[in-house]
Amino acid sequence: MPEENVLIENEARVVDWLERDDGISDSNIQAFFDEELYYKLPDDIVENVTSGTKLGGVPQWIQSPSEAPAGEWEFIGQLDSTHSFIYPPRHNVGWVSEDGERWEGRTHYGEGPNYGDGGIAYLFIKKTGVLPEGWFFWQC
Repeated sequence: MPEENVLIENEARVVDWLERDDGISDSNIQAFFDEELYYKLPDDIVENVTSGTKLGGVPQWIQSPSEAPAGEWEFIGQLDSTHSFIYPPRHNVGWVSEDGERWEGRTHYGEGPNYGDGGIAYLFIKKTGVLPEGWFFWQC
């Protein structure tokens, strides 16, 4: 039997996706995976990268790139601990609130997975073997 008061995570489904360009030039991409180069990037370049859930692009590090896997691993996306919705929910959902600021075009937001206090999870893949390998970690 499950323990009492087991935490049930809020469910969200992806039904649409917005394509965006983070504005990071090809010459700056590698700096997001090298701690020394990362801290030399101008603030406006680093601040242009979203902390929201996304596929592709470069990561928005909460701490630093030093925890990322080295070698032939490819960044494929990140998951934010806050769900962002670009459409209002069809039904009243108690854990979803309207976003008056419309951050990055979202209409509503809600608490997502607990990756620490406001954390972000990072997804990497390595395609060198017969089967691809995945690497998942988070920073908070």
